[in-house]
Amino acid sequence: MLRPHRRLYSPDGSECYRLSRTGVQSPCNPHEGFPPSTSTSSCRGLIPYTQHLTGQMVRMATRKVRSRSRRAPLRAAPQQARSLQTRERLLDVAGELLGEVGIESITTNLICARAGMTPPALYRYFKDKYAILEALGRRLMERQNAALFEWLESNLDNMSAPSGDQVEKILQATADVTASEPGAVWTLRALRAVPQLAHIRIESHRLVTDRLTEAFAPMFPQLPRPVLWRRVRISIELGFAIDEMLTEEDRIKRNDLLREAARVMRWSLIDPEDSKATPKRRSR
Repeated sequence: MLRPHRRLYSPDGSECYRLSRTGVQSPCNPHEGFPPSTSTSSCRGLIPYTQHLTGQMVRMATRKVRSRSRRAPLRAAPQQARSLQTRERLLDVAGELLGEVGIESITTNLICARAGMTPPALYRYFKDKYAILEALGRRLMERQNAALFEWLESNLDNMSAPSGDQVEKILQATADVTASEPGAVWTLRALRAVPQLAHIRIESHRLVTDRLTEAFAPMFPQLPRPVLWRRVRISIELGFAIDEMLTEEDRIKRNDLLREAARVMRWSLIDPEDSKATPKRRSR
């Protein structure tokens, strides 16, 4: 006679699930029903105990156990207007809290309390706090890039070579985006400090480098493309650091910092001793 419940253990004995004729039930204590001295490793031998169950039930249970060890995929961005507004609201609140308590102390519970939302509702949009930090980083990078690309499209035809004033305007445009984003400076720090988020910063910077290299290449036809890409990539990283410095360094005036940074970035792109890289006006 088949008992109403059986248990299935993971291969290492660390997880246990109830099973019945209807399939997998909720997780249970691996030691439930056994003496307190029973070790987790001794439970491994109970796996064959499920041999009396149907093959379908065992397959269902096995999939359940294995799925818990896999990394949960990122939540897909919502499509409906109301859901999008809720998601943006959560990101704004998270950004504000990030600036108040820092990367280590921010939690989903704090975000829920500030947003007036229950944790289950938040988890419809983000699986944990690192997913929220990732969304904050992507949103900031996309908005900064959009401002840069918009400026580039409107000024590229009249540009013979990036001047100091033009580089300064690019820095100003991205700095304005950073200033308008809640907790943006801490988001920038998170993109550097949290290993799980480094790919967002790198992917964004490489995208910008590709676009700027494509735009600047006709101005320096004799400069090898890999060399130009390398110089642009370095200047992008400098600009990223300047964005943080604008909010941290109070011993240099904002305009002076932007002007000096633009000068350094311009000469990181154009070597005055490189006679082969004479700038040419971009043809229409």
